[in-house]
Amino acid sequence: MTAILADLLRQRAAFDAHLCTGNAFELTCEQLRRRLGEVSLESLADRVRRDEDALELLAAQVAVPETWLFRYPSSFETLRDACLARGRAIRMASIGCATGQEPFCMAAAALSALGDDCEIVVDALDRNPAALAVAHAVAWSEALPQRGAIPAWAAPWILMQAGAVTVHERTRAAVRFHRVASIDDLVAFLTERSFDVIFCRNMLIYLDSAARMRVVHAIGGSVPVGGLLFLGHAENAMLGGEWERSAATDAFAWQRAELPPLVDVSPTKVAAPTARVMTEGAWARRPPKMARGSAAAAGVPADASSSSDAERDQDLQLRERVNDLFILAEQHLAKGDEQEAQRLLGEVVFLAPQHDLAMLALADLHERSGRSAVAAQLRFRARRIALRGGETK
Repeated sequence: MTAILADLLRQRAAFDAHLCTGNAFELTCEQLRRRLGEVSLESLADRVRRDEDALELLAAQVAVPETWLFRYPSSFETLRDACLARGRAIRMASIGCATGQEPFCMAAAALSALGDDCEIVVDALDRNPAALAVAHAVAWSEALPQRGAIPAWAAPWILMQAGAVTVHERTRAAVRFHRVASIDDLVAFLTERSFDVIFCRNMLIYLDSAARMRVVHAIGGSVPVGGLLFLGHAENAMLGGEWERSAATDAFAWQRAELPPLVDVSPTKVAAPTARVMTEGAWARRPPKMARGSAAAAGVPADASSSSDAERDQDLQLRERVNDLFILAEQHLAKGDEQEAQRLLGEVVFLAPQHDLAMLALADLHERSGRSAVAAQLRFRARRIALRGGETK
C-alpha cells in the first residue's frame, strides 16, 4: 500500500522516486497513519488522495520543512558583500523557505549592508501551508535551538538573547510569504518576475528530474546577468554553463554570466537528459581519477578503440555513482541523519578525491561534532582544489 502513497507523492508533488521507497518510507507512512488515526495504510492512502492537508503532512515527513538561522554562514557573507557592492534596491526570493529563517536572514544581510531606507523585498515561497504559518507568525522565535553563531552585523535586524530570537519589524516587513502548491505554480511565479538573488537550497534534491529541469530553467529566466543563485551542497549538478561559481567555495553561490538559451520547458515537452553532467565546483573541471587496474592506469593508448569506449563508460558510471551518493547525503542531512550523511560523504571523497563540495559538507559535520582540526584540514583541501581547478596531489 505504500506504493500508492509513493505514487501520490510523485504525481502530485513531483518527488524523486528514490525518496519514496525502502524501510524509511514505510516507517514514515506508518507513523502518519497513527498520527491521523487511520485504521490501515489503505485508508490512509484514500485520505491522502482526497485531502490536500494530509498530502502535505506526508510530504513534510519526507522533505523535512526545517532550517535554521544563518545556515551555511558564508552564503550570507557573500550575499552581504554583493549588497554592499550594489548599493541600491534589491529583490530576492527564497524557494523552499520552510519555517522562514532563511528569508529573514536574507533580509537582515541586505538591511545591514544597504540600510533600512533602501527598498528590500524577499519573496519567500513554499508548498507547505503549516510551515508558512509558522514562518509568517515567526512562531519559532521564543524557543529556537541555536546552531552556530549569529553574525555581529545582523544586529539589530535579528537578535538572539538567552535562547530567544527577536526579529526586527523592518526585517519582517521585507519578507512576503507565498504558497506555491505545485511546480506549475512555482514556475509561473518565477516566470512573471525578475530577481537579483535567489536562494534555492536543499529543495531541488527532492524533485524528480523533469521537475528539477523546469525549476532550474525558470530560475535561469528570472535571474539577470550578474544575479546570484545560492544552492545546497548537492544541487550544483543541475546548472548549465552560463553560471560561474563564486570564489567563496563554501558559500555555494553562482553568478549568472550570460543569458540562458531559449528553451521550451512546458510540462508536455520536457525531455529527461540523456546523461548527467557534473558541475559540482572543481569536480566539473577535471574528470574522475581512473581506478587502479583500468586501461588508462595500465598505459593503454588513448586512441585504442577497444578500450576508449570502456573507459568512457567507466567514467560515466563513476560520475553517476558519485552524483547519486552526494544527493543522497544531502537528503540524509535534511532529515537530521548526520551519521549516515557523513558516511556517504566520506565515500564520495574516496571515489572522487577532488570533489571539493563534498569536502566542505564533510567539514561542516566534523565542526558540529567538535572535530575542528579535521574540519579545518578538509576546508583547506577544498579551497586548494578549487584554486587549482580540480588538481590534487
